Amino acid sequence: MAWRLRSSVVRGEIDNRVKGQIVGKIWLLGRKDPVVLNLEGNGYRDVAGSLFVFKNPDPQPADEHVDLFPEQVGSVGDYTASRKVRAFDVPMDQALSMIRRGEKPAEHWANSLYLEWFSTRNGRVVIESHDYETKIVDTVWSLDEQSEAEQLQKNAESMLGFMQRLGEAVEQENDEPLWTPEDDGPLDEFEWERFMKEADARTEKYGRLLEKYIDHPDRDQIVAREMGWDTLADDLSAYDEAELNGELEPFSFVDDDLDELQPNPQTEGVDWILDEFGYPVHPLQHRASEIVMTLWHECKDDGLLAEGAENEALHEMLFNGQCVGAKLAGALGGLAYDRMVDGGFVVAYLKRSLPYFDKMMNCFEQVKKEGLINIERLHRFSVDMFAIRAEIVQLMEQFRSEM
Repeated sequence: MAWRLRSSVVRGEIDNRVKGQIVGKIWLLGRKDPVVLNLEGNGYRDVAGSLFVFKNPDPQPADEHVDLFPEQVGSVGDYTASRKVRAFDVPMDQALSMIRRGEKPAEHWANSLYLEWFSTRNGRVVIESHDYETKIVDTVWSLDEQSEAEQLQKNAESMLGFMQRLGEAVEQENDEPLWTPEDDGPLDEFEWERFMKEADARTEKYGRLLEKYIDHPDRDQIVAREMGWDTLADDLSAYDEAELNGELEPFSFVDDDLDELQPNPQTEGVDWILDEFGYPVHPLQHRASEIVMTLWHECKDDGLLAEGAENEALHEMLFNGQCVGAKLAGALGGLAYDRMVDGGFVVAYLKRSLPYFDKMMNCFEQVKKEGLINIERLHRFSVDMFAIRAEIVQLMEQFRSEM
């Protein structure tokens, strides 16, 4: 998966004034020291040859990979400050509420910062946002059309090299297919773990290909062939040809014929409850998220999360706590609708929450040492989160016993 950063970025400065080299610093919420960039390549014409700075006017903790390796060495991918994106005219939460009600929020085209690189330690990293305040401070050289075309080719080669390494990593681990039609029974937790790792790699490759060919008229067919889905690519080509020749029969999609998925009323309170927005969530995931977000709001009100506050451990503790809740949502969200789920899948997904819990508690000890939070309040947070962990382990054993 790509390391995607947006809300947790505080500010950054990117220097491409030396041809073929991009150096810079990225300050992230929860980290005292900036992430240092040392990359090969150039930006697109709008930022090439320039010292470019940007600032997030409202940095927020989010479920993002802020634990990047301190020094990012590698090659640049796409780097531009004028990528065209659709932006809502209302706040994101309001826009999402409108969409859920079947309404269409007003939107406009905006310039977005898009900074991508491929590092030797973290793989692909992307910073993207149209909300940042941006400025070119100094420019010492520029790209002509030919040079920009050459740079685009180098960017593409960087991406293809990364995709190749992803594919090789999957192939080296998988001398035999994970599942064949002759197999009986569900996957166990270890096979699910392997499947999830493969899925992460393929999802990353698919997403990057979609970005690369987003404006190409034959995007879907190209992406399908790059992914190795030749049958799908052939079907898409045949569909396009039939549409061009007027051979397709008209059809309509009536969503009134579809029943809205409803949670099982017999498992309410056990496998699901309604959150404050009226959506079914697992009680354990809801409690974990509430514990972390309550402390986050208290810390914010006390000024402990303000820009410039030297409390990296606190930011990291809260961030990893949020990740625990996110992983629980992925593992347990489906129980609201069907209790007869694949136990191996649930166990494997629950396992993904435990490393974030361990990171959270490592940061907890540092927060405790620094005395940033009232010791009784901090102790209550620890007790509550260890209770969450105990229930995670209990659920894992429960689903193992049912496999």
